[in-house]
Amino acid sequence: MPARALVRRHPPCWGFVARAAPVELSATAQGHLAVALGLIMAGAMGLSGVLYARWGSLAYLATAFAAFAGGVCALAAARMTDVGRDRS
Repeated sequence: MPARALVRRHPPCWGFVARAAPVELSATAQGHLAVALGLIMAGAMGLSGVLYARWGSLAYLATAFAAFAGGVCALAAARMTDVGRDRS
């Protein structure tokens, strides 16, 4: 997947990293995020084929679960950092 397409699909991730990472490590943090997202997407694509072959359309329940888990992780990350909070 081209980097431009990845950025369009995950703008909240990039915004979070831009605000949360120290300035001197922002490029490294964005690079690590790009690699992690690529690995997760590759694993999810492979797993989705196996799930669909085994359970057919019920495999989409795994997608719903993954979306729910992602939301929970996003909420946990927001609570663990002070990103987006007023620092006055």
